[in-house]
Amino acid sequence: MLAGLVLMTTSATPAWACSYVSVPVKQSTAASTVVLRGVVEWKQPTKDGQQRYIVRVTHVWKGDVADSIEVVDTQASSTCAMALNVFTDEIFMLQREGDRFTMQLGTGSRPHDDSSAAEVNAELGAGRAVSSVPMVGVVSHGRTPWILGGVGAVVIAFVVWRILRRRA
Repeated sequence: MLAGLVLMTTSATPAWACSYVSVPVKQSTAASTVVLRGVVEWKQPTKDGQQRYIVRVTHVWKGDVADSIEVVDTQASSTCAMALNVFTDEIFMLQREGDRFTMQLGTGSRPHDDSSAAEVNAELGAGRAVSSVPMVGVVSHGRTPWILGGVGAVVIAFVVWRILRRRA
């Protein structure tokens, strides 16, 4: 039971409702007005079935953006939408629409990892860092959740053990 709880609480990868053919980075970067790396800080569904994210920008390869932007997933109501979780580190390939940015299915947005960042660097150059402030709780896909989940499980188990021992 404890192992199941740890697995449920540490799963921080994006949830894909269905599979689709991924757009190559070269095509995605060419079609996007903004390409950036950022951390999802907040999310909320909109009244019209879209998903709204507030993203803290950490790196920009293409376009001009503020430190924090609003991204709207216009496909959030479809069965093939990309559902991002809070505190995940992502590479966004976006379209600018006035003051907001839109993300659509198949635009090339993807979880950040070394290989996807290298692909974008190869296509657009090194880009520029936007924020150097470390973000507490950021999940870098594939590494941090298991460590934090394991430590959390050990702490919880220890606290429960101490409480039960005192009662005995």
